[in-house]
Amino acid sequence: MALGGRIRSIRKSKKMTLADLAGGEITKGMMSLIENGKSKPSMETLQHIARTLDVSVSHLMQEGDDVWTESILEYEGFTDNFNFPYAFIEEEILKNLDKVAQNSRGMEVYNILRMYYRMKGKHEIADEYPARVDAFLEGRTVKNASAKYYRNIFELELTYFQEDYQEVVDGYRDDMYIRPLAQHPIDRIIMAVRSSVYPLSLHHLGREEEARAEFEKIEETIEDISDSVFTKEFYMIEDIIFEK
Repeated sequence: MALGGRIRSIRKSKKMTLADLAGGEITKGMMSLIENGKSKPSMETLQHIARTLDVSVSHLMQEGDDVWTESILEYEGFTDNFNFPYAFIEEEILKNLDKVAQNSRGMEVYNILRMYYRMKGKHEIADEYPARVDAFLEGRTVKNASAKYYRNIFELELTYFQEDYQEVVDGYRDDMYIRPLAQHPIDRIIMAVRSSVYPLSLHHLGREEEARAEFEKIEETIEDISDSVFTKEFYMIEDIIFEK
């Protein structure tokens, strides 16, 4: 979707008029030209539009293919708990990385790739994906008050990789990140892995009993699918915390 179309789509989803979006910064007519692709907005204008729509400039200018990204995430092979879809990832995702949408759904694809490289034992490549997610998050506007106090789990992952363990412990709250049993199995596993930066940080701070207790709390959310091939990365973390 072109920039103007994306702006119009977001504006309408927020039930805003052209006048609402234009505000006192630009004219309604100029806003119409931008939405119809007949005028290219300056960075200053883009920043105004982004602020008014409560999104980031990078979100407005995001690249990638939204439809392709959704189709990837709907692949039925991701519901098979016992067969990791190596072939699908290699043929359909790795050959089309330019199509990954730069939005929250695209970040889910990046997390699948992180899991893929972890399963392949290519840990250095796997560790590159949190940085990609962080680059996406840096341009996002804080959406609600709680986010001002509790950092996004992706950001906590980056903080963990920067070895600022106390910052992770201070910024974590389990009821924001641990998924209930009703959620999709793969989603629960991904969030269990992400949430594990908390017990890992406790472990590195020498708070072993707390680390193990918190890990077991997270483990309970995937207990019914613990035999899934997708949990390999999660149990690699267990080996670290319990020093197996």
